[in-house]
Amino acid sequence: MEKDDLISVIVSGPAIKGGYVYGTGEHDAILNSVVLTDITAEAYVSGAHLLLGNGKLEDNSVSLVGSSISGFVTGALQESGQGDEVHNSVEAKNTNVAGYVYGGYILNPTGSGDIRNNEVSLSKTTVEGDGVTGGYHTGIGAVTGNIVTLKNSSEVKGFIIGGHTTGSGSANDNHVTVTDTNVGDYVYGGYVNSLSAAGTASSNTVTVTNSVIKGSGTAGGNYIGIGSAENPPQEDKFSNGSNSNLIQVITENNKKSEINTYVIGGNVGDVGTDAQKRLYWDTNKNRVELTNTGGELTVNGYVAGGFNQSAGCANSSLNEIFVTASPLDSTISAKIDISDYVVGGYIWGSGDGSTNSNTVNIKITNNSSLSVGSYIGGGFSQASGKTGSSNNKVSIDSENNPIEISSWVFGGLLGAKLDSHGNVLSSGVGSTNDNEVTINNANVKTYIVGGYNQGYGRVESDGTILKTDASQNKVTLSSVTLQDPIGDPDGFNVVGHFVVGGLIDKGGIGNAEINVVTLSSSSIIAEYVAGGVHLGKGLVQNNWVNLTNTKVVGFVAGGLDWYGEEISLLSNNHVVINGGEITGRVVGARSMSSMSSSAGERPGANDNSVTISDAKIKKDDDKGYKGHVLGAANQGGGDALRNEVLVETSEVDGYVGGGYIEGGTGGFTDGNNVTVINSTVGNNIAGGYNQAGGVVKANINYVTIKIDTSTEGETYTLGGFVSGGIIGKEKLINENDSWGSGSVDSNTVTIDNLSVKNTLLIAGYVAGGYFDGAGEGSASHNKVYIGQTSPSTAQIHIGSYVLGGFVGTNKKKL
Repeated sequence: MEKDDLISVIVSGPAIKGGYVYGTGEHDAILNSVVLTDITAEAYVSGAHLLLGNGKLEDNSVSLVGSSISGFVTGALQESGQGDEVHNSVEAKNTNVAGYVYGGYILNPTGSGDIRNNEVSLSKTTVEGDGVTGGYHTGIGAVTGNIVTLKNSSEVKGFIIGGHTTGSGSANDNHVTVTDTNVGDYVYGGYVNSLSAAGTASSNTVTVTNSVIKGSGTAGGNYIGIGSAENPPQEDKFSNGSNSNLIQVITENNKKSEINTYVIGGNVGDVGTDAQKRLYWDTNKNRVELTNTGGELTVNGYVAGGFNQSAGCANSSLNEIFVTASPLDSTISAKIDISDYVVGGYIWGSGDGSTNSNTVNIKITNNSSLSVGSYIGGGFSQASGKTGSSNNKVSIDSENNPIEISSWVFGGLLGAKLDSHGNVLSSGVGSTNDNEVTINNANVKTYIVGGYNQGYGRVESDGTILKTDASQNKVTLSSVTLQDPIGDPDGFNVVGHFVVGGLIDKGGIGNAEINVVTLSSSSIIAEYVAGGVHLGKGLVQNNWVNLTNTKVVGFVAGGLDWYGEEISLLSNNHVVINGGEITGRVVGARSMSSMSSSAGERPGANDNSVTISDAKIKKDDDKGYKGHVLGAANQGGGDALRNEVLVETSEVDGYVGGGYIEGGTGGFTDGNNVTVINSTVGNNIAGGYNQAGGVVKANINYVTIKIDTSTEGETYTLGGFVSGGIIGKEKLINENDSWGSGSVDSNTVTIDNLSVKNTLLIAGYVAGGYFDGAGEGSASHNKVYIGQTSPSTAQIHIGSYVLGGFVGTNKKKL
């Protein structure tokens, strides 16, 4: 076929074709072209058209300049035939097309064929039809390497797709670039839309610059097809789905980009049935980049690296999101608004799967701003099978303006499916370990957590326990505000608001351990700030909270049993506070429920610590904040052993205790150590304080009060008693409680004022061991040392008696 050149004419007819093959048999259409300049064509246009036959369509082209086309335009069109379409193209400038524009198009083929390396390039062109596609396949074959480029104020009323199949095959390695263009519907790099397709929409790219996408979303790859029969064991091999895609949204030159509904690297749609729940779909290793160097970038929806809605086994791991606002010129601003959430990887299915090793990195510099209308998370699994969300990382950093986050931030979240009333419909089982959240300069409303596990632990038929751990997570916050105001300026929502390293919800079976929370120059109003929190069954141990120059209104704990179902041990949890102000309680570990163990080991809150320097621990009676500091506090049902508290150059409104048991029956508060240096305490100080009934102990505890020479002319007040070990309570907590019987032996209290100008005032008594329980009690081998190394005992004032050991008369129920 020879080339057709038509210039400055009107063509009226059904079609303009560079090459046309009709009939059965073997026929190729190669190197045909249509060039139209200033043409009004009441027809469709195709570089080559093959109807019914078998053959290759290759290197055919359409070029349109200043023209108007009433029909569709294709570089190559194959109908009811068989064969490949390769290197066909459509190029249009300053042109209007009423129909669709496809680089390569295979329609209703009789056999197989691929669509490869076709291209559409539009400049100052309007497409009013269904959309623009580099390669579109309705049959059997791959769609790969196709390219769509739009620029210079082009407009597409419909969709844009790099490579698209509604047949059986994959759509991989296709590419879309949209610059200074308006798009009325979605934009996909690769799109598989066929429930008969078993393949992938992977390694596709989409780049959107200074453009508006008004439709139902933008994705690097979108897969609605059949899952894989098995999950590949190799790390670099993935199941059917949408993997290794890249999407870039860019605003520059003080312009605007706006995308509706979502921006997703790799998406798997709502596919799979109960019969297919053992099939696998993946959205792994996708990357999303939002970059603003000047102007406005708006997403009216959510942003996800990998988003997997399949009902079967699903994975969404190793995805990356990078959000950057950094004006090249300090005189202009860069603004990014995301109306919904940002998540690295998400899965929903009823089978197994994971959201591991996802990354969300947000960096805002210069005169920039970012607001997120919902949450920011690394990995989020709502799968119902064996699942997990671990090794995810979230980094949020702003140089000047605080980032606004309207709900919560998490590293890894294993979430339950809830009904409209908040009741759990289903939940997976797995771990949320080794997640990291780092935030600098942001305002957050609800909660911040490293690893949050809402899964339900299970026991298999063979006795294997499927655990729901939340361990080795890290939360690091600097210049962060967490508060949720309600109405008046002094009112805040606190229920469901927290900062936690690792959190296990009700129904969980596992450990919350080795989590670390570090806050500096921040302000938190919440229920609690804690290293590890447990509401289920298991251990809480080796967690840390470090606060520097931070203000907290709420509970601060290294390890926290928050009304758990069966917490047997809270151990080696630690809180370190340097500067700042806490309105509430500070504890190394705290049990809010009666501790217990079905395995038979002795429960307890042991070997925990609190270290406070240059800080204020305040009470607020109107809001119920007590201002206490405790190494460990046990609601009952266990021990509080070997806990330590150091308070230095600080003010504490409440009491200070090493180990504290509030009630229940039985329990020991032995081996605790409290040191108070150059500090004021508003209430009692005790090494071991035991208010449990039954047989109890408070032995071998140590309390040291010291005023040194680092200050002069100060008065330090201790507003209650000082005791090494104490058993008893002022009133019964529960109607059926009984007073404790036991021993307060071998406790030591040391009080020294090394300064000649400072004064120490103790309002109450001083006792080595103080037994005020019921039944038989002992207070033996206790020691009290006062002023042994003080230059003048006149600078120590005690408002009541001093006792080595005391055993009171039996108390009766009040």
